Amino acid sequence: MTLEVTSLPALTDNYIHMIVDRLSHQTACVDPGDSQVVLKFLRDHSLTLDTIFLTHHHSDHTAGVKELMEEIGSCQVVGFKKDAQRLP
Repeated sequence: MTLEVTSLPALTDNYIHMIVDRLSHQTACVDPGDSQVVLKFLRDHSLTLDTIFLTHHHSDHTAGVKELMEEIGSCQVVGFKKDAQRLP
C-alpha cells in the first residue's frame, strides 16, 4: 500500500487528515479548518497539495481553504454537490 494517512490536531477539537501517496507524492487533505497546520505539514515533508476534500460546509472544516488556495495556487477542491453554494 502506498497511501499514508496522518491525522493532525487542529483548532481545539478537530483533526485534519493528510493523505499522501508515497509513490506519486500526490497529497490531499480532508477538512482543512486551519491552513497553518496543513502548510506546516507540507513544508515539513516537502510536499505540495493536490486535492482538498470537504465533508461538509461548517467553518471548522472549511476555514483554511481560501488561504491554502492563495498559498498553493491551484488544487482541486471536492465537496458534496448539495453543499456547493455554502463551500468556499
